[in-house]
Amino acid sequence: MRSRHARARHLPRHRSVIAELLERRRLLAATVYTDSQHLPTLHIPAADTVTINPHGDHFIHTDDLSIAAGGKLDLNDNDLIVTYTGSSPYTQIRDWVESGYSAIPDAAKSGITSTLGQNSNGATVLALFDNASLGATEWPLGSGNAVPDTAVIGKYTWIGDVNLDGKVTPDDYVAIDSNINTTPEPGLAWLCGDLNADPTSPTFYPLTVALAATWVIGGFASGPLPSIVRIVPSPVNTSPVPAAAAPWYFSSVSM
Repeated sequence: MRSRHARARHLPRHRSVIAELLERRRLLAATVYTDSQHLPTLHIPAADTVTINPHGDHFIHTDDLSIAAGGKLDLNDNDLIVTYTGSSPYTQIRDWVESGYSAIPDAAKSGITSTLGQNSNGATVLALFDNASLGATEWPLGSGNAVPDTAVIGKYTWIGDVNLDGKVTPDDYVAIDSNINTTPEPGLAWLCGDLNADPTSPTFYPLTVALAATWVIGGFASGPLPSIVRIVPSPVNTSPVPAAAAPWYFSSVSM
């Protein structure tokens, strides 16, 4: 009996030690950055979370990104740059973005997520493009952070912001109208107006609804259009991407 009581008294201690170890594991598994990061590699194991705090002008720049099933990269409202050699990881990164997207707060989402985006009713997303088709020399623009052609770049912005200037304006409608019934190459899909996912993706309908809602709200906010609108091609490139990569971009709308 004495031995049985001794074991009984020690059980809570064993449980508390296990609970403490699990809590330590949870804390170690949660990495939080407060400013921009240049990382040679960023490998996120299953059930681990890497977060960069909200700022808007910060970014994570890495040469090697991998996210195991159940792992999470929470970018909030910051950008992502992933450089590469060989084949482009664009499709894999897009899949992580789709996996992490949600129009409502959902802590169970994994992949590339945004707590800030989930709290904005899904009106924002990480818009991706492959710089091999654009040739931007720095990202974010004006930051001085050099990027090579072989980089997949993600900008946190509004769904509907086709030209990645941080706003939804008539210029974005022009890009979509100019590319109706076309199939852009994957790395340029967003910049050509293909803003939602593949219809077989679980994010197709949430993204489509969020896109429609963004434009409806923007339409009411902008007021009535003039009775005659003429699109004038701009002789000077004012878009946030190189002119050669954005032939659909028009910078002025005039009577």
